[in-house]
Amino acid sequence: MRPPGSALLSGLLWMALPGLVVSLGACGDARPASADTAAQIEGVLSVEYPAGEPGAAVLVSKGGKVILKKGYGLADTERQAPVTADTVFRLASLTKVFTGTAILMLAEQGKLDFQDPVAKLLPGNPAAGRGIAVWHLLTHTSGLPEYLDRPDFMDWVRHEYTVGQLIDSFKDRAPSFVPGAKNAYCNSNYILLGAIVEKLSGLGFGEFVQANIFGPLGMKSTSCNGSLKDVPRLAAAYEPARTPDDKPDWSRFLLARPYTMKALYAAGGCLSSVEDLARFNEALLGGKLLRKESLAYSFKPVALNDGTLANTGHGGWQLDQINGRRAAMRGGSMPGACTWLITMPDDDVAIMLLSNRTPGKPRCGMLAVRLAQIAAGS
Repeated sequence: MRPPGSALLSGLLWMALPGLVVSLGACGDARPASADTAAQIEGVLSVEYPAGEPGAAVLVSKGGKVILKKGYGLADTERQAPVTADTVFRLASLTKVFTGTAILMLAEQGKLDFQDPVAKLLPGNPAAGRGIAVWHLLTHTSGLPEYLDRPDFMDWVRHEYTVGQLIDSFKDRAPSFVPGAKNAYCNSNYILLGAIVEKLSGLGFGEFVQANIFGPLGMKSTSCNGSLKDVPRLAAAYEPARTPDDKPDWSRFLLARPYTMKALYAAGGCLSSVEDLARFNEALLGGKLLRKESLAYSFKPVALNDGTLANTGHGGWQLDQINGRRAAMRGGSMPGACTWLITMPDDDVAIMLLSNRTPGKPRCGMLAVRLAQIAAGS
């Protein structure tokens, strides 16, 4: 998720596909791999998330073994409660990997085709007559307007909405471009995908992912039911105070401006822990959630109308290279939340980083890539 006019999510990290010249070197070169990769990673994280400040939970694995699983900083500054490996965080747009996986599951069940017009699945929706297909939504190539781009953004997301009301908030706005012409990150795509899950399954979005993903995998700390009430081990959300000239003051933290999970829905309304994300990643790559062909499609870069390959996959993922090797990732950000999941399927390396502080210091996307560089190079 991202506030209007910002780059809290899509601008955290430049992505590159094989053959493109964009480099991740700007993230900071990883030190040469040592025998003690965990100590190297921990040395980085202990500096980036000091004791006494809002922090992060991190899990790093390679070759099916956990290299590091630890919490840094505080989950609740008032109570001085530390972050632990089972602390629960707001996922923001990391939610999209669950939404994308749900759509691929429905396709495997024969309930939809990726070429299906969205108007066929959701009659009367804003995609009617625009030639938008399911794959356009998955890959952010639909041209739909961003439903969160509004001047009253932070006030608007404080309230709860039905799925229909979320769609109504952007359905009458003009499209940004012809479907397939561009790749432009847009949360509205995943609002419609959530609605498609509900229409075809007969279940609420949260119910579907619980029954088909979270429950079977034992992900007991993960939910997409739109509620923050009575969530065990939920981290409080923090953002920096502001200076008199309205710049962030990273020496002081305040409770983040509130927003509801129902306003974010299938685009950013889920909660989870690093341990649960590790279960999800292992199951996804291990064929427990999707068939091999579906997983390959999930990680397949989208081809635009002119044949150009973009850095977005078909399952909620951004595509990249780390240390010259394939990587798929998804990040999320909102006031008081910065989250990243990086998976390197050819190297069996995975990074889960969940933080309860607004991105900026550290830039958690860059930090997650740095950890992946260290783990992959060890």
